[in-house]
Amino acid sequence: MLRPLERDRFRELYRRHIDRDFPADERPPEKMFADGLDRGLYTGYIYVEDDEERGYAFLIERSGAVMLFLFAVYDGYRGRGVGTRFMRELLEMIRGRRCIVLEAERPETAETDEERTVREKRIGFYERLGYTAYREIDYEVYHVPMWLMVHPLGNPLPPAREVAEAMRGFYSYAKGLPLRTSLFREE
Repeated sequence: MLRPLERDRFRELYRRHIDRDFPADERPPEKMFADGLDRGLYTGYIYVEDDEERGYAFLIERSGAVMLFLFAVYDGYRGRGVGTRFMRELLEMIRGRRCIVLEAERPETAETDEERTVREKRIGFYERLGYTAYREIDYEVYHVPMWLMVHPLGNPLPPAREVAEAMRGFYSYAKGLPLRTSLFREE
């Protein structure tokens, strides 16, 4: 079950989970994130099964498209199908939108073989759930090279230029987040 994140729970969630689940260069600072929540830029959800919280996600919605800003399953529940159930419920909740876009770290830029394997597994997880990686978009956020991955939510897969423009829109909407995109490597 998805439960909207209550604003008064954000600080605890950030310090207990977000701070641990995402490296500093891949998450906004706590104050910037809290300000974005207060301004209604993001919507947070807690995933609950059997009356226990098992993960969280943050979404940004603009012009009928959705960006999955952060998605994580709590440590004790990883590798047990919780992420798959969580993602399926999230996709069902936003069905009817144009698409959902997420960022995934590029495997070839990993500093270790272990990190490369983690990134490849993460991308495989998203692909099994119907996401497509747009490898032709040269994209970076917080100085981390990323692939954009898109789930079309039952619609035709959008062209790469539209996906790149949607990301610019998400980040300009959520001002203050550093973003560099060279839309296409050949440019």
